[in-house]
Amino acid sequence: MKTAAIAPDTWFALVWAAWTYIDNFSADILEEVTRWRSLRTAGRKVDHEAGEQILRAWLADPSHKIPVRIALSGSEVRSPDRQPPA
Repeated sequence: MKTAAIAPDTWFALVWAAWTYIDNFSADILEEVTRWRSLRTAGRKVDHEAGEQILRAWLADPSHKIPVRIALSGSEVRSPDRQPPA
């Protein structure tokens, strides 16, 4: 089995898109990698039970917001087994 050759117009468009992605987002990605590493270094390990208590306390505080998808869109709206929220 052999993969068909990619047409030059398609190839150059793909390379251009990839380069645009790298050019636009690479600094942000590298910054977040550094941030993630510092968070992991600063974090503390807790056992499962303690983690459960911390999570439950956090969830019980009404000032902590959790993003929720409210509206359905696209094919989900028409799906017979899915109903939009009341």
